[in-house]
Amino acid sequence: MLRKILLLLLLIPIFLYWVFVTNCSFCFSTNVECWKDFATFFGGVYGTIFSGMALYYLIKQVKIANENNTTTLKALETAQVPI
Repeated sequence: MLRKILLLLLLIPIFLYWVFVTNCSFCFSTNVECWKDFATFFGGVYGTIFSGMALYYLIKQVKIANENNTTTLKALETAQVPI
């Protein structure tokens, strides 16, 4: 389900840009300005999406590492091993 949502998030902006901004009537543009604008749009939208995903997974990984460190510390304390 998550993969379908991510795929939808990735494809909707491309489709909307293609339909509403390029005004090409569903054909590929030969105008360089259209492609320049599309590249700017693509970089801005997807750069933000991928940065947000990277931040989310970084925070998730830090939480997992913290849980593992807490578990290890408790195990060491119950085994009475000097730190």
